[in-house]
Amino acid sequence: MKNMTMKMKMPDLVLGVALGIGLLGLGAATALAGPKFELQEVEAPAGKEVHCADLNNLGQVVGYIYDEGDILASEAFVWEDGVMTILPSPDGFDSVVATSIDDRGGVLGWYRDWDANRFLMIRPIRWVKGELQMINPVFKDVWAMVDVSPDGKNFFSNQTPFDDQTPGWKNEFGWVDEADFTAKSGDSRIPILYRKGQTKILGAVMGGHSAYCMDMNNAGVAVGQAEVTGHRQTDGFRWDPKQGMVLIDKGGFRAVFPQAINNNGKVVGHAWQSAAGDINSDHRQRSFIWQDGRMEILKTPIEQYHSSAQDINDHGVVVGYYGKQQENWYVASGAWAYLNGESYDLNDVIPANLGWDLTRAMRVNNAGMMMVSEHTGPGFNDDRWAVLVPIK
Repeated sequence: MKNMTMKMKMPDLVLGVALGIGLLGLGAATALAGPKFELQEVEAPAGKEVHCADLNNLGQVVGYIYDEGDILASEAFVWEDGVMTILPSPDGFDSVVATSIDDRGGVLGWYRDWDANRFLMIRPIRWVKGELQMINPVFKDVWAMVDVSPDGKNFFSNQTPFDDQTPGWKNEFGWVDEADFTAKSGDSRIPILYRKGQTKILGAVMGGHSAYCMDMNNAGVAVGQAEVTGHRQTDGFRWDPKQGMVLIDKGGFRAVFPQAINNNGKVVGHAWQSAAGDINSDHRQRSFIWQDGRMEILKTPIEQYHSSAQDINDHGVVVGYYGKQQENWYVASGAWAYLNGESYDLNDVIPANLGWDLTRAMRVNNAGMMMVSEHTGPGFNDDRWAVLVPIK
């Protein structure tokens, strides 16, 4: 196993920001001069690239570093206050990723493995106080992505449910056999809940054959995306221990993609507009906030293009990204924050001479810290990452 700590000197760039009362969930902030931020870059070691995946309420960031030009040669890390600590890797494996961190510093992630037929598999793992622990999957050969609730008491893994010894998985209508499952959905995953050493197959919705969890709060309530029998588009769902899995009302949209849920039960994500001739006919991807059956479309700095809300803190502050042009909008995007009914491009509230062009805001914690990135090249992972830290 590999375990080492890298200390890096980070340039602290003081950012002047004036967004008014309550910006970034600071609650008691006033409108006099507005809060200020320092930008701390999550910097990769020489010869490495970095990708950040999560930010907790302590300001710790997790993700992975990898060799330039070889994303499969990766190591998981925890970053805090300019110090990057490389987490132990399973013996014999050099493709390891950290995906989520709770408020106690517990980290979840996965590593790449190969089955007997050289088919790529993803195996879930976790680190507790820096020590590597293997997670036993429900299914023998799985494709697993993992996330953890902020308090660390619940976590889930999205797993592909078929292998040589498992004939199928059970939803509310009974067992689904592998041939039927594969024929109806070629890329199928089932959420598995882990709590107090126990596992629970969350299943799917309304006889559907696939579901995928995206986030979970301290109450154990999860949100995600599902394929539903007879529906042509993706549905969003909400799962809790009492009601099970229920669909999120689309509000006239043709597809809903929840991304995050806070501890107050508010859900954010994006929805695709309806087909031509319906009430929403421009086919845009719109950011939303949803609670108790009501969906609200969020404003973005440029309303005519696509947007995606990625996270929401317990103060109701939303972060995400939006397109600055119609074509290739996913790359030509801007990081934004939504609060008090207004939306702000984060590039408009930082000094222009910093040399950063923030393209995405992916996480916001309850202290108002944001995990942001700048897209720097043509590749999907051509990014540099930073944390915006409010100065009181």
